[in-house]
Amino acid sequence: MTKLISRIFVFLLICLLLSTAVFADMGPHFYVEVSVEMAEGQRPFYATLLSKTQSTGPSSYVKPGSEEERWRLKSLKGQAADAYLAMSRYEDADGYYFLGEVYESEDGSFTWGYMPPDTFKVLLWFPDTGELVCSETLERFAFASVFQGTLSDGVLKVVPVRNVLGHILSFLVRLILTLVIEVGLAFLFGYDFWPVLKINLITQIGLNIALALYVHSSGSGGFIFFTIYLMMELFIFLVEWGYYHGRLPETNPEHPGKFRVFLYALLANALSFGAGILLSMIWPLS
Repeated sequence: MTKLISRIFVFLLICLLLSTAVFADMGPHFYVEVSVEMAEGQRPFYATLLSKTQSTGPSSYVKPGSEEERWRLKSLKGQAADAYLAMSRYEDADGYYFLGEVYESEDGSFTWGYMPPDTFKVLLWFPDTGELVCSETLERFAFASVFQGTLSDGVLKVVPVRNVLGHILSFLVRLILTLVIEVGLAFLFGYDFWPVLKINLITQIGLNIALALYVHSSGSGGFIFFTIYLMMELFIFLVEWGYYHGRLPETNPEHPGKFRVFLYALLANALSFGAGILLSMIWPLS
């Protein structure tokens, strides 16, 4: 069984290492979300992100007044077309580019959901006054980069929002859930809980830190996330089984069976893995 689990782990690792880039539109995609609060009262606006580069994904800069711009304007109507024209002719002091993406906002927030620029400025256009306001330079910092802006006296200030407390709470919930499952199952199997608690504190803290780092940069959805999560869980299973193989029969001589130890390690990790997947659907890691 050890060889079988090891072979599955190596097979999954080889699949990841030998994978090659393909051009396909598959989610999830990293995104930028911006919310703006206004000191003088909320007003509807149109928004975009000015990019440091001339293109990102399918979005690109076109010269104002060109045939390409006229083609783009055909798909826009009313105020959206007016917003496009105002933004395309905005001259940024640092030479940032308008890439043709225009988002209407009634509630003060908007999201560039498909391959936003890495370095950008937030540009707002207000249809009631024709006013344009622009933020300072910002950078995308995570798979889900959330920013909070304030507009006061014509000055737009935007800062990144990092939900540190939320990540800590998520981490603690996942850790406690795993410990409850594996320690509780140890009692049912008649094992001493202390060795189980010690090894799980090490493996689960390491697992959750690794998953958090991956989700921060790549998101928590899709086949790759599931595969990496499964590989980590298989590795942890092998580590814990090896530890239990030597420790549990010593601390629990009334249950010396090696297969019993294997069954406990397999069942405990399968339950904690299933609970982790379910929890990630209810409370996403990102």
